[in-house]
Amino acid sequence: MVNVPRLILLPGLGADHRMFEPQRETFPDLYVPPWITPQPNESLAHYAARLAERIDSASPMVLGGASLGGMIAWEMAQQLGPAALVLIGSSRSPEAVLPAVRKLKPLVRRIPGWLVRGTKPLAWLAVARFRRLTKQQRTLLARMYQDSDPQFVQWAGGAILQWQPSPPPPTKIFQIHGADDPILPAARIADAEVIPNAGHLINFTHAERVNQVLRRAMEAAVERV
Repeated sequence: MVNVPRLILLPGLGADHRMFEPQRETFPDLYVPPWITPQPNESLAHYAARLAERIDSASPMVLGGASLGGMIAWEMAQQLGPAALVLIGSSRSPEAVLPAVRKLKPLVRRIPGWLVRGTKPLAWLAVARFRRLTKQQRTLLARMYQDSDPQFVQWAGGAILQWQPSPPPPTKIFQIHGADDPILPAARIADAEVIPNAGHLINFTHAERVNQVLRRAMEAAVERV
């Protein structure tokens, strides 16, 4: 009997398990771990190590994530040893972030929590710029951000810019990216399968392409079991 690997995905910044509903339709046993509370000035790698402690690593798994979730999955792979790793609209280092944004690194950690909370009523305006999303998807995106923990959002913004990536984990890596991603430009991403005319939220807008990559990762993982 084939020991089918578990599929574990981590969502992006300001999102939760609802982000992967387009993937759950194909992978009903998909597990999306809830975020844990970050410690003050905690590094991305340290946070990932603590989150990894909550995952049962005794059975084979395919680990992955979207955007921030992919970065944290990269670090968790060091502890969990997944049979495959999938990065969805994510990156392997902070160098993928636009230089203009990286210059804000000294300031991000100083943003007060009340200011982050104050952006929540503006979520509906922010998601309006994602033209490739349906109205239902934009509504979901806004609600997820409004439900997010301001402390986590504040921490994650600084942690991404200060991230010092671990070496590539010893596993098969699958990476898929939007050609027109305005947050992590495809030109700054190496070794990825690039989707033409796609933006940042490709697991919504190009769910079947993303699911195809996840299927290949699951198949590769089965071969390793």
